[in-house]
Amino acid sequence: MAAASGLELDATANATNGPTEHLYKVLVIGEFGVGKTSLIRRYTEGYFSPNYKLTIGVDFALKSLEWDNNTKINLQLW
Repeated sequence: MAAASGLELDATANATNGPTEHLYKVLVIGEFGVGKTSLIRRYTEGYFSPNYKLTIGVDFALKSLEWDNNTKINLQLW
């Protein structure tokens, strides 16, 4: 009984504190010219271009998702 009431208190505490945000960093690796940038841009920006230049160094994009009313997920795609 004590464990069940503890879970209820935790759920109530999260609901009153407002939305929860999570940050996930995703590293996309592979050989050059296989479409890593194309895949990331298609997912984050919603368009595809077959004419990307070779990425020198590091590039990243951000994507925010509303998981539910109290949870926001931020993705950093590297």
